[in-house]
Parts: sequence; C-alpha cells; structure tokens
Amino acid sequence: MGFGARSVFYTSMASGGTLSSGYDLGRTWRNVYLEVPSMVSGTDLYIQAAASAGTYNRVQFVGPATVSYSVSIASAITITGAIDLGEGATNPYLIVPSLATGTSILVHGSLDNSSFRRITLGPTAASLIATDWAIATIAVATQRAVPLPVGFRYIKVELGTGVTDATSTWKVLATLPSVQQDFVIPSHTSQRFIPIPMPSQYMKVELSTAATATALRFNVVCAD
Repeated sequence: MGFGARSVFYTSMASGGTLSSGYDLGRTWRNVYLEVPSMVSGTDLYIQAAASAGTYNRVQFVGPATVSYSVSIASAITITGAIDLGEGATNPYLIVPSLATGTSILVHGSLDNSSFRRITLGPTAASLIATDWAIATIAVATQRAVPLPVGFRYIKVELGTGVTDATSTWKVLATLPSVQQDFVIPSHTSQRFIPIPMPSQYMKVELSTAATATALRFNVVCAD
C-alpha cells in the first residue's frame, strides 16, 4: 500500500443472503483490499464488478490452475480415447479407480493427437533394456493419484486386460500455466485483509452458500 489517497468503504449482507449490496468506490484504485469476516467453513467468496451501477459480473483473472479431465472406457475395452491436457500442461496425475488385481495400466503419448505410442522408461542401472512405463493395480495403487510421464499434450490410458464389469471413468489432473478463472477467496482465509483485483469503481461480494443467521459486514480499503 502506498502513501497516496486512501479510503474505506463497507457494506453488509443480510442473514441467509449470498450477494451483498453494491459498493461505489468513487473511482478506480491501484490497491483494493477486502476485509473478510469469520466465514462458515466451505463457503467460498467471489467478487463481482460493474462498469456502472448496473449489471454485475464475477471478476476473473488469468493464471496457473489445476484442471481435471474425464474419459470413459467401456466394458471389455483396453484403451481410452485421447485426453488433451492443454498447451504447456505440467504435473499430470492419473486418478486410478478400483480395478482387478493384476491389471497393469500403461500410458500412450502423442504430440499431435494423431500417432499415439506407448511411453517407455529408458535404460536404468538395474536394466539396460527400455521397458514400458506401467502402473501395477495392486492395493497401493488403486484409488490414488499417480504421477504420469511429462512432456506430452495428448495421452491415452491402456489396460493390460479389458475392463470386465461396467464402464469405468478415469480422471487426469494437470497444471496449466494460463487459465481464465474466477477470482475466489476460500473460507479458511477469513479475518484477513485480502488484495483483490478490481477493474472498476462498482463491486459486490458474493458467497457460494448462504450467509449465517447473522448479517455479515465487509470492509473495503482502497489506496493509491
């Protein structure tokens, strides 16, 4: 916070509400801080803004984020469809469902979503022969997030044996460097001054779930 102009605003949210009344901050400010009161656990907080005192929309930003992808594999099939992790994806993880013991899981990679090849491990001190990268579906592997080989935008998941029961849904997590997403303040950061992006002079506070039985008061500190 600088040593220029400074101003404080406040508004309240009625009990059981999810949206505060509007703030008129007078003008745009270089630094805007929201004082978050004690919040109910699991209640996220969003910021809304408007170019004028009219239609409000959630404030978003572009930054790194973990995204989730889902793909299904039908009964008796051994390989999923292609999963596009996105440009620049890092830290991919496979959520391994419950599968029959002895069914190994392999991963195929592709750079162009056309030719997929099994990903192998290079020679190691224990073996001079490259071997396929694989997960053995034993008790320590199922129902866990397993790190996948990196460097491939497109992947497929292969099973050593076909799924024998119903259709299985696989999930893959990855981190993308640039994702447009809502600016959100989690409830565990309550009782703090949180710097918030504020592109205009009009704003509202939104809750993901209704406020508690008592009204909430939100203070906003603006400074240049």
